[in-house]
Amino acid sequence: MNAKYPERKIARMRSYDYHQSGAYAVTICVHKHRFAFGRIKNGEMCLHPFGRVAHDDWLAIPIHYPNVILDEFVVMPNHLHGIIFLKNEIPATVEEETELRRFGKPVSGSISAIIGNYKSGVSRKIGRLRGCKTEVWQTRFWDHIIRDEDDLLHQREYIHENPLRWDDDELNPNP
Repeated sequence: MNAKYPERKIARMRSYDYHQSGAYAVTICVHKHRFAFGRIKNGEMCLHPFGRVAHDDWLAIPIHYPNVILDEFVVMPNHLHGIIFLKNEIPATVEEETELRRFGKPVSGSISAIIGNYKSGVSRKIGRLRGCKTEVWQTRFWDHIIRDEDDLLHQREYIHENPLRWDDDELNPNP
């Protein structure tokens, strides 16, 4: 471990191919958990202009990635929850499979690449609105591989009800 660059905890499963078809629940947090996207009022999210950018760019993901189907999502004051379905083709060769499984390098069409591009686009647009470069997001994101229909229903319910539970949310610094 280097003092200047402390060892980071790995959030992804090393043996899992995040390019393969499947359903994924993701949570992306705002840098320093700032309330950049709006406020919760009476259990409903009221988007500020930056929140509208995050919302609209999320809906635009399938325009850039035709292999993506979006499901339930919500932009919260300082984070976003969403479900993404990937519909990717199986690699044609062993070499392609090995390349996709190379850890630490975002692969085109993978969850990491999609979320990375989403975060970059939102940051650029918010920076333009503010007139300066803006650090919008934390460097990483949380993901959950959805394993079955019950898990999918649970994730959808969690996301849908997130604004109603804001007072008890662990990402709410002012409960």
